[in-house]
Amino acid sequence: MKTYQADLHIHSKLSPCGSWDMTPHRVVERAKTAGLDLIAICDHNAAGNVGAFMEAAEGTGLVVIAGMEITTSEEIHVVGLFPDRESARDVANSVQSTLPITDARYASRFGEQVLMDPAGNILGYEKHALAMATTFTLEETVSLIQDRNGLAIPAHIERPSFSVYSQLGDLPRWMPFDAVEVSPVAQRPIGLREKFARYGFPMVGSSDSHFLHEIGRARTLMQANGASFRELEAALRKEEGRGVDYA
Repeated sequence: MKTYQADLHIHSKLSPCGSWDMTPHRVVERAKTAGLDLIAICDHNAAGNVGAFMEAAEGTGLVVIAGMEITTSEEIHVVGLFPDRESARDVANSVQSTLPITDARYASRFGEQVLMDPAGNILGYEKHALAMATTFTLEETVSLIQDRNGLAIPAHIERPSFSVYSQLGDLPRWMPFDAVEVSPVAQRPIGLREKFARYGFPMVGSSDSHFLHEIGRARTLMQANGASFRELEAALRKEEGRGVDYA
């Protein structure tokens, strides 16, 4: 076993708030420069660019996991990580069925939602309003992810907005989260690890990158036998000496 470095929450330009620089080949190049072994593409309420990123990473040694950042009806952000792009696509279809269609004013207010090929060429634009909250509750969102064999991870739990803690006032210990995510170190309050460790969930670090320079600014340290979804899943469950930490 060895330690693999992962950034499990990276946006592309499919997210309306993502930079135009967040194209498949540029993100892959930046992730490699940052020393990452594994990344997850997690656009808001969508997974339409995941396949392009997987193809862009072929032959580079970087592994790309299919992911998504779902906004629940309580306006809590939950990262879903999936074993394959088909599972992510199925969840995206369910999520987007609850979202309105964009109008002429949407892009000027929130940003473009760009579907790309591996080279970063524009294939089209997502018509659903990805910046909006879905109608799925937190509990329903966790079930939706896990029913597709995914990992459900509440995002940036220490943030004062769009987190479980900010919206509910506490982290529900009875919820079957697979882990909880903390944000980049520059934003972490003193005592964060001690505060959240008492809940008993594994803690992962992710950058929540919307710009290239942010990739890898927070990361998960995964003690495992390889960089893959299955090894990540096993590490979160501490199987046979595996485990995770964050930096």
